[in-house]
Amino acid sequence: MAKTLETLGTNPQSGLDTENAAQRQQHYGRNEIEESAGRSNWEILLDQFTNIMLIMLIVVAIISGIFRYCGITQQWHN
Repeated sequence: MAKTLETLGTNPQSGLDTENAAQRQQHYGRNEIEESAGRSNWEILLDQFTNIMLIMLIVVAIISGIFRYCGITQQWHN
């Protein structure tokens, strides 16, 4: 750990001094994470329909609805 602190030029008790911190900030820039645009709600919704199982369930539900609407039903006999 001592070697790491020496390499980084910092003190484990007080950290970087103000001058050293300012120099590093000028050299490396601010320690900030750039926020990405992200995905819109529509993109997230449309991505859900790439799942083949979901597509099959939707198709079967539509076919079932058409059969019921047209009066095509299967009678089960015991």
